[in-house]
Amino acid sequence: MIPTVSSVLFVVSGWLSYAAGKGPCMCVAKLSFSLNIISFFWSIAVFSVTVFQLQYLSILDSHHETLFKGVIGLMMSLLVFENSVAAFLIYWMSKAICREDFNTLPIILLKQRD
Repeated sequence: MIPTVSSVLFVVSGWLSYAAGKGPCMCVAKLSFSLNIISFFWSIAVFSVTVFQLQYLSILDSHHETLFKGVIGLMMSLLVFENSVAAFLIYWMSKAICREDFNTLPIILLKQRD
C-alpha cells in the first residue's frame, strides 16, 4: 500500500508539471513544485521501509523469498528512478518559481556616511 501512494503522488505531480509547462498559470506550477517536494521525501521514506522489509524476508521458504526479494528489488530501483526524476523537477521548477518571487523582494539600499 505504501509504495502505491508514492507512485500515485509521483504520477499526479508529473501531470501537474506537464500542465505547468503548457499553461501560464503560476498556481499550477507552485502546486506541482510542492507535490514534487512531497513526492521526493515520500519516495525516500518508502525506500527506507523497503530496505527494512528486505531484511525480514528470511522467515519465508526459499522460493517465495527469492520471488519477494526480486519484487522488492524492482520496487527499490523504481523508487530510485522516481527520486532522481523528482529531484530534477524540483531543481528545474525552482528556477521558474523562485525567480519571480526573488525579483519581487524589496531592495534595501545602504546609505554611506561622508
